[in-house]
Amino acid sequence: VHINAATAGNQAIGKASEKAAAILLDAIIKEWQNQQNNGALLSITISNVGTFRDKTTVLQTLSAFANVTAVRERSWDDQSKLLEVDIQYKGNAQGFCTRIDGYKLKSGSGSLNVSGQNGTRVALKAQAL
Repeated sequence: VHINAATAGNQAIGKASEKAAAILLDAIIKEWQNQQNNGALLSITISNVGTFRDKTTVLQTLSAFANVTAVRERSWDDQSKLLEVDIQYKGNAQGFCTRIDGYKLKSGSGSLNVSGQNGTRVALKAQAL
């Protein structure tokens, strides 16, 4: 406490800022370490997945892709031929796109091609399933 109200306020703000910075810094470091250990969460949309067999092939391919630590299916619809998944990828979205573009599917003669990217959202198109 200080005799001058303005000085007391400034000192209180300074102390609160130091505490907040420490808490935020710890959270940022924890998240960064988690991404380094487990990978970044990418939201992937794959178009042209018309059958259950195609969906299974795409999921198997993504699961076996280098640096992918987890694949979680969100939705699939044979009418729209759209498969939505979340993956944990040890790297960033740009690196994932660079490596997955033109990647051959585990079975059949098809491939996955990048059709768009916005931050951690990636759009792929399954070709020749």
